[in-house]
Amino acid sequence: LQGFTNFEICKAELVESLRTLDPRSHVNLVAFGDRVDAWRKEPVPASKDNITDAVEWVKNRVCAGETNYYDSLREVLDVGEKPDSSPDFRDTPDTITFMTDGMPTRGDITDSRTLVSWYTNLNRYARVTTHVIAFGDKGLESEILRALAERNYGTFVHVHGKDG
Repeated sequence: LQGFTNFEICKAELVESLRTLDPRSHVNLVAFGDRVDAWRKEPVPASKDNITDAVEWVKNRVCAGETNYYDSLREVLDVGEKPDSSPDFRDTPDTITFMTDGMPTRGDITDSRTLVSWYTNLNRYARVTTHVIAFGDKGLESEILRALAERNYGTFVHVHGKDG
């Protein structure tokens, strides 16, 4: 995929993944940069119409500034203003795929090691399988992103290539 930015590759892979979802699945998308933007308030069935809408939403995303892991992960786990640390965790997804081409620079926690510890602790009851896909090499701490995945029941994939 020479000639494409990491962000363009990420969007193309996401679109392809959306198109292969089983219609019985439920899906939601959360974009993060300077701000966090969810496609829907809650996951919705992966119906043909919903996937068409999700694909358009993805295609219209622009790369916007900084990288806010903290608020995006809070949004995905639906923890609200006060994290729920009881075994009666709110309805959460069973799996997320966290895709990034940068390290945290915005949000209440920007230290990457602290952020991995915070998320792993928060996820101890929800047990959300958290896969991580990292794009590029510039400014990435692959060992931290690998830890985020592996400590949270997921896999880590590093797509090396053009940064930008």
